[in-house]
Amino acid sequence: MKHLILLLVLIFPIKVKAGAESFTVLDKIGKWTIERKVSSSGNKINCRASILNYYAWFSGRIHLDRNDQVVIPAHISEASEINDEDIGKLVKALKACRESLYYVPVE
Repeated sequence: MKHLILLLVLIFPIKVKAGAESFTVLDKIGKWTIERKVSSSGNKINCRASILNYYAWFSGRIHLDRNDQVVIPAHISEASEINDEDIGKLVKALKACRESLYYVPVE
């Protein structure tokens, strides 16, 4: 299987966003952005999902916590961006992101 993947990558070069040591945008689902960071110490994969807004800090945005539950910060009064269908896709995407360095966008 490894050889097949290597062969496909060599035949069909793709852009890979590693997210090494800092969060990198991996995917977008609706208004949500999925980001990944891979720590070189221990090769730990961190994945997160949030709705980007004018808050630079992740905790200032509507986001999913480590248990994939929606967190709406107190300063946000309108949360119309939350769509149950998108949440289902986000949970699947985050699971895929956390399980492997190879990420395939959720359909």
